[in-house]
This record gives sequence, structure tokens and C-alpha cells, in this order.
Amino acid sequence: TARLLWSLYFLMMVVEITLLTLLADVPLYDSICNSFSTVSTGGFSPQRDSIGSYDSPLAVGIVTFFMLISGINFVILYYVFNHWIDFSKSFSKKVRISFQVLRENDELRFYLSLVFISFLLIFVNLILDTKNGGGSMTHFLNASFQTVSLLTGTGFTTTNYMDWPKMAIFVLLLSMFTGGCAGSTTGGIKMVRIMLLFKALKRELLLVIHPRAVIKLRIGDKVLDEGLFRNVGVFFFIFIILFLLGSLITLYLEPDLGLIDGISTSLSCLANIGPGIGVIGPTETYNNFSDPTLIFLSALMMLGRLEIITVLLLFYPDTYRD
Repeated sequence: TARLLWSLYFLMMVVEITLLTLLADVPLYDSICNSFSTVSTGGFSPQRDSIGSYDSPLAVGIVTFFMLISGINFVILYYVFNHWIDFSKSFSKKVRISFQVLRENDELRFYLSLVFISFLLIFVNLILDTKNGGGSMTHFLNASFQTVSLLTGTGFTTTNYMDWPKMAIFVLLLSMFTGGCAGSTTGGIKMVRIMLLFKALKRELLLVIHPRAVIKLRIGDKVLDEGLFRNVGVFFFIFIILFLLGSLITLYLEPDLGLIDGISTSLSCLANIGPGIGVIGPTETYNNFSDPTLIFLSALMMLGRLEIITVLLLFYPDTYRD
């Protein structure tokens, strides 16, 4: 299984490198670096202005697409890919199977819906804002790119979104919490946890109206164990507590920071995004933070990358008892 998933991972990088080099006219070295960073949702680019350095709408579209699919569960990607390379199946059957996966997987639908809603809110806000120059296509490319980039935690940039309307910036800030699907390379809370929290909320509201009802929680046709919701609730609670605590400590260590700057910095590190809002916006770096702050933010990044609970168990005494 590991070998198959690594093969798919490698194939995605090779395809993106080829498309960026041959179609978008991006230098080969840059194509390799950006592709490695896209599929891993890492966000590092050899250019200071990230993907915006190439001034290529085609490059923006290619990277947006690969960031989007890199936020999908790799098991689902492998399942779809496995059918597409099966030459015994007709093209129409392959398309039908791909749509069937989308229809039957609740998390994937939730992920794509959230991406679309976030993009639509930002795009409409940019169109209606007369202070922002550029045509509809420019707004479309920038809105779609930055939405996918921050939602999946990749962290690439094409424009200084700090010049956007405040509502668009706030939507980006909210999207930084989410991350992609479980089983992807993204950080954040993950779509499946957010989806399960909404399902639990809906059930609790129904139980208020119908207190004697027996309502099973499901993903697709699968009935979920109640313990799973307890685990999701605990993870969400710990994530929010660490985010708030991280904001508090960052503001304490850096007294000159604004409130939003401290909040954005904590969230960006805990969700492993990179850029954020304010002093760590798309044109800024972490270079101006003090050494104690950088050490603390590094610890936040480690916590977020290892899904928090794994690290916390290292400091729990019962972990080492027989």
C-alpha cells in the first residue's frame, strides 16, 4: 500500500513538473521545486514572490488544481487513478466511476463545497469592491488560488491579499482553520472532523425537539461509533485551546504586535500554513520575531504537524507506565 501511494505521489509531481515546464513556460528547476512543494502542501518557492513571480495565469491554474487534489484523501485518489489506468474500461465508465466516488464520499463533497463557498464569497467581494483594480479573470484566478492555498495549508501566494476587502481577508482567516481531507498532506483540523462536528450539532438540535428519538450518526451508509465523536470533540477542543494559548503567548513575547497579528501567527504555525494575516502576510516573513518567539512558534508547528495528541502523550505520565 505504501509503495502504491508513493507511486501516485511521485506521478502527481511528475505530471505537474511537465505541465509547468512545457505549458506554463516555468524554468525546469522552479517547476521541480514548486511541484515538490505543491503535492506536499509545503508552500516553499524558489522565488520571493512565490507563484506570482511567473506572471502566468496558466501556472496559477495548474498549481491551483494540484493544490486542490493534494488536499484530497490519497486513498480516494489512488482508487480513482486505478480505474483510469484500467484500459479494459471505457472512457464513459471511468467518468461515471469518478463521479460515483464524489457522490458517495461525504468528506470529499464537504471539502469541495467548502472550497467553492469560500472562493465564491471572496470572488464576489473582490468584484464588488471598486478599490481593487484588475478584471474579472484576474480576481477569479487570485481568489481561487488563495482560497485553495490557505485552506489546504500550502501557503503559496500570487498577490498581496492584505489589500483585499476586510471580508475577503476574514474568509481566508477562517479557511486557515480547516485544512484538507483526512489522509492528505494538509494540516489544520481536517474536513472529516469539522463535518462530524456539524453532524453532531444537527443531532443535538433534533434531540431537543425529539428527546426520545434514536438518531445514529453516519458517514455515507456507515454507522459511526459514539466514541469517535468524543475523540473528535476532544481534538477540536485541544486545537482551539492551543490556538488561543499560542496567540496569548505570542502577544506576550511580542508586545508590539496587533491583536489580529498575534492570532494569525499562532493559527498559521499550528495549522502549518506559513503566510497569514498582518505581519506575516504574503509579502512579509517571520524574520522580525525574537528568538524566544521563533522557538515557541517552532513548537506550535511541531504540535500541528504531529496532530497534537501524539506530542501531548509524551508529557503524560501514564504513557510510560506498564
